[in-house]
Amino acid sequence: MLYFYSTNVEYKKCDWIDPNRIYYGYRSMNWSKYLVWDEWQEEFIRKAVSSCPVTSIVGPVWFSDSVEEGIGDKVTGIAVFDIQPVRDSLYFTSAVEFDYYRPVVMKKFLEDIHDVFSTAGLTITLKRKRNTGNLVHSAYSKMLESFREKERFVVADPDENAIKLIRGSIASISLPFSSTALLAAYEGKPSIYYDPTGVIAIDDPGAHSVKIISGKAALKEWSAKIIDDHCMGKLHA
Repeated sequence: MLYFYSTNVEYKKCDWIDPNRIYYGYRSMNWSKYLVWDEWQEEFIRKAVSSCPVTSIVGPVWFSDSVEEGIGDKVTGIAVFDIQPVRDSLYFTSAVEFDYYRPVVMKKFLEDIHDVFSTAGLTITLKRKRNTGNLVHSAYSKMLESFREKERFVVADPDENAIKLIRGSIASISLPFSSTALLAAYEGKPSIYYDPTGVIAIDDPGAHSVKIISGKAALKEWSAKIIDDHCMGKLHA
């Protein structure tokens, strides 16, 4: 039996990649059963596995928390989830065709979010995907140190449970296509994928119906609605 811990398992939809392409190795899988998050992942498995797969939709995979007292209990603003780029010596051995998880993209992702929401008086709490140690790209590490000095920007421990941050936030923003966007939607929080580059198609099925926001102007428009909704909720509380 195979239990998917993630939903970021597909090629991204863009102009230069075949939308029907499947990552190497999937077609050779022959597990007796596949436990998937939702109908979108179920459809992907049906296309990716050569045999007739038996699937069950079970919802998100829940993770334990290795941080006794973290930031999550104090979050009141926007929960943000990125995917740290690894150093070049490791990245290039993967021979990826979609050159996306790079320091320049992560910088734009965080800069745009901070510029939009900090001016509205909201704190951005970033949780990195995982603790990658010395495998993380040095440019990303330096950038993150500079962001730590900014007002209304907090960095959570990578080992902290994402659910804590999501539950304490008013909304959640994830880099395409981190599974945290689905966790936030499952928790009933406003949740989007933000693509600062504009290269990802807004109808990419990898989003699993979570809205994809492309570019800073669209992010500002979405933020205005989130802030208005939050303020109205406070008035009626």
